[in-house]
Order: sequence, then structure tokens, then C-alpha cells
Amino acid sequence: MTHATWRNEALPLPTGPLLERLVLRIRAELGLGYPPARHGELAQQLAQAAHELGGERAAQWLAELAAHRWNSAQVQQLARYLTVGETYFLRDPACFTALRDTVLRPLVESRRGRRQPQLRMWSAACCTGEEAYGLLFMVDELLGDERDDWRLELLASDLNPDFLARARRGVYGGYAFRQACPAWRARHFVEEDGLWRVAPPWRDRIRFFNLNLSRPDYPDARRGLAELDVILCRNVLMYFAPEQAGLVLERLLACLAPDGVLLLSAVEAGIALDAGWVGTWLGDGYALRRPVAAAALSEGASARMPPGVRHRDPPAPLSPLAGPAEERTPGTEAERAMAAGRYAEAAWLLEHRFTCDDLSAHERMETCLLLVHACINGGRLEQAEQWLAHARALDRLDPRPYWLLSLLRYQQGRQDEALAGLQRVRYLEPDFVLAPFLELQIRLRQGEGERAERARQCCLALLAGHADDALVAEGDGLSVQQLRLQCLALGRQPMENRS
Repeated sequence: MTHATWRNEALPLPTGPLLERLVLRIRAELGLGYPPARHGELAQQLAQAAHELGGERAAQWLAELAAHRWNSAQVQQLARYLTVGETYFLRDPACFTALRDTVLRPLVESRRGRRQPQLRMWSAACCTGEEAYGLLFMVDELLGDERDDWRLELLASDLNPDFLARARRGVYGGYAFRQACPAWRARHFVEEDGLWRVAPPWRDRIRFFNLNLSRPDYPDARRGLAELDVILCRNVLMYFAPEQAGLVLERLLACLAPDGVLLLSAVEAGIALDAGWVGTWLGDGYALRRPVAAAALSEGASARMPPGVRHRDPPAPLSPLAGPAEERTPGTEAERAMAAGRYAEAAWLLEHRFTCDDLSAHERMETCLLLVHACINGGRLEQAEQWLAHARALDRLDPRPYWLLSLLRYQQGRQDEALAGLQRVRYLEPDFVLAPFLELQIRLRQGEGERAERARQCCLALLAGHADDALVAEGDGLSVQQLRLQCLALGRQPMENRS
């Protein structure tokens, strides 16, 4: 789900040449890409970091950050402000079902027949651990009574040290289970003080560690980053600069065993294609295999196509911007609380701000939408729907509340209601390109091929004429080119195991 952006005018924002230098530095150090349409968002994040880490030297701190290579401590500090932490258990269940039945089950049978009872897997960019633990639970269930006879190695890495600390603790709030039934949660977790902790049979079985995917530190057999059977790197590459995404893909594929699989999210199929890699659909995911000699390519293996030439002229020398940091407001405090996972605190701060009489209509709507995100991420779905209703009452012609409601219904599995909401979105904003894209995904899930194709063609038509690097409205950093390639990929081959 996309995050509304809070604009705090109290903090001096890096702009102009300084911001351009920071964009280049972030791309070099973290691999993250910030096209011009996202510079305002980045300026807010950096202003908050400068205020909290630089203090009275905020302006000088930013100038030094742009001018020099970062050490390991700086990389981890900045990762806390620039990385995204939205995830939950059993996300994209069709993808994991297909992974189990199409990849893992045949692999287990093959290894059993060769008397090689071992599996090696890696959750790259694991965030707070939900994906890694979910994979562990699934493999244990697949092995059944044989699990003690198998050597199972599961690695999980992330750049953000706060995410890794939460993953190691293995303690989660109720909303992390919004796609899981109570029986599944009770089987794998124990309740502690209103939260849920990973049950003893699965504790300390995942090796969590820090890794910057943009650095050429892998493959590395000494760290276990080689000869892997499965690598999950989902909803990560969309945040990388295009050239960095291609390099990360090459390194990840080199970490696979000959029969291994790299699994991306559906939206990243377009990124893989743009980088020259062709894979196959696996449920709602996109699977790539380790490249082999062209003459020996087996059916379904990844093939490399000549990528397009990308050339970017280096910018002219840039100068720093000076200016003192100022006091925080409830808006920045709420964003800080949201980033740290303290959603109840964020909601309280935003509710306080919402009662201010001096808010403009625009500020009131943005605060209301931020409240929706805080409530949803905190598992307060009833309150989220109340704030969505309030947002619709504030401006019945704004399509965003209806879009968020459609996304919520889609995540809840209430597809017909999601489709009805999308009709309202397109009525209010006919050019809202993500509406036909979400409809495309719903129609594919429902097996409605003709309607899915109409939605795909509508999405492509809305994208026509827009610059490739332009950002899609409400797309959380998704570019026009990425969405176009994804639409093309969805029509390029049959969607296997989508039901």
C-alpha cells in the first residue's frame, strides 16, 4: 500500500544542487533511485535525518553526506530513513503456493532420490522477517515427518538494522497476520502480552545478517551466498536505479545453484525484462533461473537479451546549501513513529493534528489519508475505514480514498467490492492508471481472460505519451516505464498457477 507524504515546512529542505548531489550519493551508496518526481519526498526524508542526526550542524551534515563516501555506520543510519518496511505474513499466497508445488516439491523429490537431503534458501531484503519465517514454516510442512533428516539452511538479509533486530526477536502485532487464519497463527506462534512470538520449534533457525545489495559483496561462498536453491527478492528492485537493479539481478542469479530459482514480485517482471532477463510466471511472482549456455537452455530457463544502452551525463559540480534545523511538528513525529512501527503513536499524533483549526483543506485531507495508513498498518481496520469515510466526506471528488479502499478490499480478498471501488475511481479520474492495472490483476485471479486483456490495453493506452521516468500517481515510486513493461509482460505469456 502506498504511503501518503507529509510535508513539514518547519525543517529546511535540501534543494537545488545539494539535493542533486545527495541523489547521486544515495544511488552510489545504496543503489536507490530517485527520479525528479520523487525529489520532494527525498528532501523530506533527508531533512528529518539531518535534524535528528546532525542537530545544530544539520546543513553542514547534509553537505558532508553529499561530498564523501559513506562508512558502514552511515549506510545503516541512512537506511533507517530511506528504506520501506511494509510487509506481512502470507503476502501473495498464490505465489508461495506455486513456489511450493512447482519448485520446492519437485526439488525435494529429486534430492530425496539422489540421497541429498538438503535445501538452501535466502530471503534477500527480508525486512522484519515475515517472509523468511513464512518460508521456513512452509518448507517444514512440506518435509513433514522427514524434516529432522534434512539439512535446511535459511538465510535472511536486510540493509536496515532496525528491521533485522525486529526479525531476530520474532515478535509481531496482530496486523502482521491480516492474511493468515487464526489456526495458522496459533500453530506457529505463541501469544505474549497481546503480541505473537515465533514458537520454539522455529526460533533461531534463520540466520539474519546485514547486507547492502548494491555492493558487489556477493556471491560469497564463505557467507553462504552461493549454490542456493531459492532466493526471494520481492518488492525490492522497484526502489533501485535501473542500472543498479540490473547489476543486483546479475549477482543474485550468480548465487543460485544450477537448478535454483530467483523469485521476484509481479511488478518487478518489467524491471527484469528491461535489464534483459526473461523468466516465467510463478503464481503472482516472476521466476528467473541461473543463466546457462544458450545451446543448453532448458525450457523455462532465464534467457539474456541485449539490454538497451543507458547513458547519463554527469551533473556539473554542485554546491551545498546552508540553513539551521528547526523544531519538529506532529507531522514529522508521526512519520518517525510510522517508520519505527509505532502506529498507535503515529495515529495519536495525527489525530491531534487533525483537530487543529488552522489546517487548510489540502492539509486536512493529507492528514486524514496518513491516518488511514497508520490505522491499517497498526491493525485497526475499523478505524481505518472510519477515516476513509471521513476522507470521502471531505472531498467526494478525490479518487484517492476510493483507491485506498479498493486496495484494502483487494488485500482482504473481497474482489467484487474492490472492482466496484475501482469503477468509482475511474469515474472520478478517468486517467488514474493504477485502477485498470489492479483490475487486470483481479481479472487474472478470477480467470477472466478477455476482461483482463481489456484492462491491460486500457492501462497501456493511459501510459502512452508519458515520459518513461515519470512517476505513476499513487504508485509509491513506480515509474511509467516499469508499469508499461509489467503490462507487456502480463500479456506476453500464460499466467501459470494464478488461481
